[in-house]
Amino acid sequence: TTNVSICPSQLPYSWNGSRTSAGTYNYTTTNSQGCDSTATLNLTVKTNTTSTTNLSICSTALPYSWNGVTFTGAGSQTAHLTNTAGCDSASTLNLTIKTNYTITAIAVVNGSISNAGISSICSGNNQTYTITANSGYYISDVVVDGISVGNGATYTFTNVTGNHTISAAFTLTCQPTTSSLSITICSSQLPYVWNGLTFTGSGSQTKHLTNSCGSDSAATLNLTVNATSTSTTNITVCPNALPYSWNGLTFNGAASQTAHFSNAKGCDSAATLHLNITPQPIPANNNVCVGSTLQLTNANTGGSWSGSNDIATVSATGLVTGKKPETLTIKYKVPNGTTTNYVITVNALPNVPSIIYAPGVSNPQLGAPTGSFCINRTFGILGVPAGGVFTVGNSNIITINCSGIVNTVGLGSSYINYRYTNAAGCSNSRTMSGSVVNCASHRNSLAADEQIMPTDFVLYPNPAQSKVSFDINYLVAEGKIIVSDIYGKKAISQPLSSGTNRVDIGNLTKGIYFVSIVTSKMKITKKLIVE
Repeated sequence: TTNVSICPSQLPYSWNGSRTSAGTYNYTTTNSQGCDSTATLNLTVKTNTTSTTNLSICSTALPYSWNGVTFTGAGSQTAHLTNTAGCDSASTLNLTIKTNYTITAIAVVNGSISNAGISSICSGNNQTYTITANSGYYISDVVVDGISVGNGATYTFTNVTGNHTISAAFTLTCQPTTSSLSITICSSQLPYVWNGLTFTGSGSQTKHLTNSCGSDSAATLNLTVNATSTSTTNITVCPNALPYSWNGLTFNGAASQTAHFSNAKGCDSAATLHLNITPQPIPANNNVCVGSTLQLTNANTGGSWSGSNDIATVSATGLVTGKKPETLTIKYKVPNGTTTNYVITVNALPNVPSIIYAPGVSNPQLGAPTGSFCINRTFGILGVPAGGVFTVGNSNIITINCSGIVNTVGLGSSYINYRYTNAAGCSNSRTMSGSVVNCASHRNSLAADEQIMPTDFVLYPNPAQSKVSFDINYLVAEGKIIVSDIYGKKAISQPLSSGTNRVDIGNLTKGIYFVSIVTSKMKITKKLIVE
């Protein structure tokens, strides 16, 4: 037995003959053994389906697509699909195009009639019509077709069935306006004037004006004022640091200058530098230094000078050359026999010790050959009298500041010079030469083995009666000051300090003593006369 289901479109069905409808069919034949064999077919014919849809659209919806079929106007079309049984489903659309109607709106604005708009609408549809006011106005008291709709400006047409004309009466009213503006300025821009209003600081003010349609326009300014800033710096430099550059300004001497920048708020930042110059001694009149000259003059011309001795020499023209520190009298004699005496003071040169390596340290530079410095190192000059001027031979190799702090910045040969001028205006200087080289090890510190100092120090005053002093700029190591008599007996012992050391000798009897600086690195002794 065979069961078969087919669609009507598959008829007639061929099975041991032509079958044209549903039913049960038997077929008798002889099998392979020669006996009777009966075959049965149960044939089922499934059903095709049909459907019909009626639709009305506006002409604006054309062309209209439906189940792969396109309508360009009213009409009927059938689309063949497959139903749930897998057979033909004939679906038909009857399309109708709605009638368009015209809506004309006539607006009465403040008593004047104008064409407020024309629109086209499909039969049975709804449409909202909106009245738009000119900029700066608002619409009030709207009446549409004799019916008040309040202050709105819209009207909805519901289920339109024909052409229609409406009239909308309303009032246009000038709309008051407001505006707000925020501005940030610097205090240097005060007072700030805006629309006739004056601001002396942060705040808000409102100006009332007239807008384009004649109503009030309230304009408000919110003003924020950022402050300017100032700063003051005081710097003291040595005379050899001139000219001095700072923030693009150049100082050729002691002065105050101001540089202007922008601070974090974008306002003016006035930075002022007060530059001071380390004062240098000015020699007194009629003083001359050992080894220097002084030209004497006199209002009476034609005379001659005399008075040369071992303290100073003087030429007949009055040129004095100092030889040793002391005072002397120089005479000026004019042709008529009148003689005038002048007292001249010859001042000693200041004692500036030679600058050498720290005593007892063969090579304080940790890897540099003797007489050389390691590159990229820092060390200090010790024991020179305070108030002098340091210079270097080549600042691309060695730099130095007023305090004697040295930095080695480049390779090559250079020197360090220290010139000191005392209160009498006499100068003396010492120089240490050396080369900057690459070294195996580098440290940046002021350890004792990295410092440079003189082998001498200056006792002042000497001779002395009550106190004696000397200066140490940097300590090589901890030490003591020991004062001994000529027999080696210790009379005074006190700690050694950096800076000015003062020793009270008021209890010592008159005579000769020895003042020693004793540290683990050195011992330096000077003779002292107590009066």
